[in-house]
Amino acid sequence: MIKSHNAKKCTRSFKFHFVLIASIIFIVNNSYSQIESNVLNEKSIAASLNVAFDLCNSVDYQDSIDIPVSISSTVNIQGLDFIMQFDETKITFVTIIDKTTYLDEYFSLNAVDRKLRLTSTSSVSGGFLEADKVLIVIRFKKQTGYIVSQSDFNSIQAFVNGDPATVDYCFVSNNEINVSNFLLYPNPASDILNIEVPENSSFQMLDINGKLVVAETAIMANQKQSIDVNNLTNGIYFIKINNDSFVNSKKVVITK
Repeated sequence: MIKSHNAKKCTRSFKFHFVLIASIIFIVNNSYSQIESNVLNEKSIAASLNVAFDLCNSVDYQDSIDIPVSISSTVNIQGLDFIMQFDETKITFVTIIDKTTYLDEYFSLNAVDRKLRLTSTSSVSGGFLEADKVLIVIRFKKQTGYIVSQSDFNSIQAFVNGDPATVDYCFVSNNEINVSNFLLYPNPASDILNIEVPENSSFQMLDINGKLVVAETAIMANQKQSIDVNNLTNGIYFIKINNDSFVNSKKVVITK
């Protein structure tokens, strides 16, 4: 009987210690996961990792749109990855265009979960991706005249160097300030295009391929500057303004 009692006592003791150890492991593992998650978040914030899917500077071809993608980062960029889900009733994925000479990228639209995935690194050994530069352009088909907006993207997860990054839909680099009161009118324009800026600046006009059509010209703060666009062919153009404190650009349509 004593033997049996000791066996029961031993069994209860073993169960107690097993539960105690399991609880400690559970708590430690949970704490480690939480710490690891916090470290990742703090690392991303400390590194200021931002990936812009830049609708503000997208190029609209009426029945399709090119969305430039760039990275703003305070650390060297070894790779960019993202997972994107979008409203396929509004836009249809066409392709991703490499805008660099060194990017090694792979992308696919999964037929099952309908998510677009991209992974990319520099093809140069030991090389880095450039910050504040357009790395790729994502091309979508759309209905003629439809204006693509942030609401057309259900979710985007972006990663820089494997770390989670903040996703933006309008690009402003670390050295740029967005000037919301940069005026450009009428738009569309047919013969005369007017520009007004809040600070002394210079401007230039480029076509959709980046070719300069109006050379850099000084413009005074809060004074209307008129451009003769009568000799330009119909299409999409960009006015870029800059000075020592800001850079900004806006799209203008020339139609006659």
